[in-house]
Amino acid sequence: MDIIVDAYNLMRLEITDALISEGQRKHFINTMRTYGARKKHTMIVVFDGGEFRWPVQETHKGITIIYAGSHHTADEAIIAYIKRNLGRSMLLVSSDRQLRDEAAHYGVELLHARDFYDRLYAAVGGGTQETSVAAKAVKTSQTADEAVDELMSKVMRMQIKPEDDQQLHKERASQSQQLARKERKRLQKLKKL
Repeated sequence: MDIIVDAYNLMRLEITDALISEGQRKHFINTMRTYGARKKHTMIVVFDGGEFRWPVQETHKGITIIYAGSHHTADEAIIAYIKRNLGRSMLLVSSDRQLRDEAAHYGVELLHARDFYDRLYAAVGGGTQETSVAAKAVKTSQTADEAVDELMSKVMRMQIKPEDDQQLHKERASQSQQLARKERKRLQKLKKL
């Protein structure tokens, strides 16, 4: 299966700096390469920008990297890739609603970046250790309440045990037996991840 990754969209789940460094981008590419090799998937990683005005595609150590170029967006490069490869089994990893809607129009399976990030960490980052929730708290009021601020801080550092995650997957599995054929087919693809 071709897994098309909206790279900066996925990277922003972990990196909150205003700019992403070349070292961070290389580390991300290596992580994608490792994941693809372990899971036997073709990884297509698409970045905004690049050295040239037009899209550039390169294959390096088993991973396809596309730089959209200075005159195009990663979204445009992703849709162009999808159009060139219709008929192949593809899954798009992105949280961008507009991109997801357009990809769905071509029959591409979709996975939210957060869901893929969790699977990626489990496969490449060790999997059996506890993982952080890694969410961001957003304060919606201007009032200062130390008790609420402390509670939000604690929740952000919560740990999810693998056993809890496995129980959730078991519950979802029992629900999947009642799903429509299209949804069962989608779940089969997701299990391959």
